[in-house]
Amino acid sequence: MTYLSAADGFKSGGFNGRAGTVAAFNEYGPEKVRTYEGGLRSDWLNNRLRFKRNLFYSVYTDLQLRSMCRPGSQRTPVPAQIVGNIPLAHIKGAELEFIAVPLSGFTVNADVGLIDARYKTIAAGAPVTLGTPFIDTPKVLGDVGANTPPIESRK
Repeated sequence: MTYLSAADGFKSGGFNGRAGTVAAFNEYGPEKVRTYEGGLRSDWLNNRLRFKRNLFYSVYTDLQLRSMCRPGSQRTPVPAQIVGNIPLAHIKGAELEFIAVPLSGFTVNADVGLIDARYKTIAAGAPVTLGTPFIDTPKVLGDVGANTPPIESRK
C-alpha cells in the first residue's frame, strides 16, 4: 500500500495570558502549516511481518513560539512567558517501523524517526536564532517493544 497526502492546518492567534510582566503581555498572530507526506506499507509472510516507511515535509508560517525568560535585575528575576510568531519554519523527516508476529499473540515492534526542524526566518527579538533546530525536538527518536495478550485472554 502506498499513499500521498497534503493538508493545511491553522491555529488561531490570541494574547499572552500567562505573562509575568506588563511588557510580556502581548498579542500574537495565527499560525498556519502546510504538510506533505508519502509512505509505503508492505506486509510479508502471511501478515506476520509488516514494514512501514514514510517521508514528511511541513512549512509553517507565523509559527507560534512560547519561551520562558527572566527579565529584570539579577537580584529580583521575574519569570515571564513570552509568546510570539516566527515568520517561517520547516520540518522534514522520515520514519521507519517494523512489526513482527513470531508467535500467535506475541508481537515485537521497533521504529525510528529522523527529524530536521528549523526556524528559517525570524523576527527581531525572537528567543531563537536563524537556522537553529526547534526547541525540545529531538533529531532522532526510536522505540522498541514487545506485547503479549493479557493473562485473562490466555485461558
